[in-house]
Amino acid sequence: MTVTVRSAGVDEAHAVLSIMQSAFGAFLAFSGDTAVGSARFRLSPGYVYAGRVAVLPAYRGQGIAGALMAAIEASARAHRVAEGRVGVRGSLPVNRRLYEKLGYRVLSSRRYETGTDVDITLGKELE
Repeated sequence: MTVTVRSAGVDEAHAVLSIMQSAFGAFLAFSGDTAVGSARFRLSPGYVYAGRVAVLPAYRGQGIAGALMAAIEASARAHRVAEGRVGVRGSLPVNRRLYEKLGYRVLSSRRYETGTDVDITLGKELE
C-alpha cells in the first residue's frame, strides 16, 4: 500500500470531518451564532481523553473551556466511563491551572524526546 500525505483543501472538509468523527467525539461552544470554542475527546476502556480544547482569544476567561470539559465529562458518564484524562505541556501553566481548577490532578509526566518541554497527564474521577 502506498500512502500520500498532503494538506487538505477546503473542498475536502467533509472528508476531514468524517474521519475525525469516526476517531473522536467533538463539541462546539457558541456565543449566539458564533462558534467560539471546540474540544475533541476519545472514549477508551476505563477513561475518556479530552484533547484540543480551544477557545478564541476574545472569549477566554468566560468559562467556555470549563463548559466544554463538562460536556465531555457528561458524555463519558453516559457511557459509564469513570475517569477523565487530559494532557498538557509543561510550558503552558495556564492550561494546567485550568484543569486543576476543574478538579484534575497530575497522574504522570514525561519529557518529550526532543526539545525541553514536558508532557503532563492529569486525571479526574467522574462521579
